[in-house]
Amino acid sequence: MDRLKGRTKFYLFFRSFLERVLSLCILILLSPVFLIISFIILITMGRPIFFIQDRMGRGNQAFRMYKFRTMRHDNQKVVYASENDPRVTKFGQIIRKRRLDELPQFLNILIGNMSLIGPRPEPMQLAEKYTETITDYNVRHLVKPGITGYAQVKMGYADSEDTTKVKVSYDLEYVRNLSLLLDIQIILKTIRVIFTGFGAR
Repeated sequence: MDRLKGRTKFYLFFRSFLERVLSLCILILLSPVFLIISFIILITMGRPIFFIQDRMGRGNQAFRMYKFRTMRHDNQKVVYASENDPRVTKFGQIIRKRRLDELPQFLNILIGNMSLIGPRPEPMQLAEKYTETITDYNVRHLVKPGITGYAQVKMGYADSEDTTKVKVSYDLEYVRNLSLLLDIQIILKTIRVIFTGFGAR
C-alpha cells in the first residue's frame, strides 16, 4: 500500500477543513484551561511551559509538535516514554492521564501539520530508525499524524521497539480501514479516557 484511495483522499480533505474550524473554536473556548495549566506548570516546574520537538509527519516531513511540559528535565534527547516515567511530575501525571498535555496540538491542527485522528508522530530520530527496521512503517505517513489514534485507544504508550511494532500494526490497520465510522469510534474511546481515565497509559 503506497497510496490512498480517491474516496479516502476526499474524506481526509473534508475532515481537515472541519478540524481546522473545530481547532480554532477549541483554542478560543478552552483558553481559560490553557491559562490554568500554564500557570500551574510555571509555578511547579518553571519555564518552559511547552515541550516542543521535531516529529515526522505526512510524507516523512519534519514539523514542530507542541505539548504541555510534564517532565522535570525535558530535552531533545530521544528516549522511550514509559507509563511510570520517573521524570514526570505529579501534575504532569494528572494531565497525561486525561490527555490534557496534548491540548497545544490543536495549534498544530490549525497550522495544518496534524489531524485530530491519526498515527501519533514519532521523534525524527526514532522514525528514521523504524523506517529501516519495521516493515511498512512509512505507510503510517500517508496521512497526517493525530492527537489521538487507533493505536492510542488500543494500547497507550509503547516503551520498547517490540511494543512499537504492535503500535505500528494498529496504525497500519487504521490507514488501511480509514473511514468516518472508525474515526467516530476512536473519538468516543478517547472521550472515555479523558473523562474517566479508563485505558489511559
